[in-house]
Amino acid sequence: MTFNAYANAEEEKNTEGTGGIISSIEWMLDYASVVGQMPIIDSFLLKNPIRLFLSQLGLIGSTTPMVAFVRQRFTERVDLATGQEKPSSRMNSLSTRRDFVSRFLEAHKKDPDFVTSERALALTVADISAGSDTTAISLQSVFYFLLENPEELERLRQIDWEEVQDLPVLSAVIKEALRIHPAAGLTIERITPPQGVKIVGKFIPGGTIIGCNAWTIHRDASIFGSDPDSFRPPR
Repeated sequence: MTFNAYANAEEEKNTEGTGGIISSIEWMLDYASVVGQMPIIDSFLLKNPIRLFLSQLGLIGSTTPMVAFVRQRFTERVDLATGQEKPSSRMNSLSTRRDFVSRFLEAHKKDPDFVTSERALALTVADISAGSDTTAISLQSVFYFLLENPEELERLRQIDWEEVQDLPVLSAVIKEALRIHPAAGLTIERITPPQGVKIVGKFIPGGTIIGCNAWTIHRDASIFGSDPDSFRPPR
C-alpha cells in the first residue's frame, strides 16, 4: 500500500531484507512505554546530550532498521533533491494504482515548502510503522480467546447468509477481545480544559494532566458485570 509492492518483492531486491525491523519496533515500544510515563529518563538515554553529539559526529549510529529500510526504498523511488518521482520507478510497480508515496509526492507538489522531501519521507516511515504492533496484539487476542473458548469459536462459525450481512457474533468477538486484552496498556494522558471538567462526580481543575489505563476501565464490574475477566462476547 505504501510502496505498491509486496514485502517479499522488496526483500528480493535487497539481500538484507527487513531484518531487524520487528525487533527494533518491539524494543522501541518497550522503551516508549517507560519513558512515556517518565520522560526525564529519555534525557539520560536516547536524548543524552553526549550521545546526540557523538551521533552528529557520525561516531555512533542513530538510524533504526525501520528508518533505514524506508529511506532506501524511498530514495529508489524519489529524487530527494527535487522531490520528484524517478521515471523508472513506476515501471517496476506492481500496478498503476496510486500508493501512499504517490499521494505524499502529490502533496509535495502542491505545497513544497510545507511537505518537504524529508517530511514526505517521515510520513512514509509513519505509514509503515504506525499501528503495526497494536494491530498484531489485537489479532492475537481475538484468536487466543477463540481457541480458549471453543464454544464461542463454534458460534462464530455457524452463521447463515442473513447473518453475514451484519456479522453480530464476529463483531461481538472482536469487541470482547479488545476489551479484555487492549493493545495499548498505557495511561494515555490528556489535559483538562481551562474551565475544568467533572469526571465521575468529581471536579478536576483546568490544566490538570489526567489519564486512565484501558485495562482498568475494561474490567470495571459496574460496566461489564460480575465477570469482567471472563471472555464472554454476548455481553
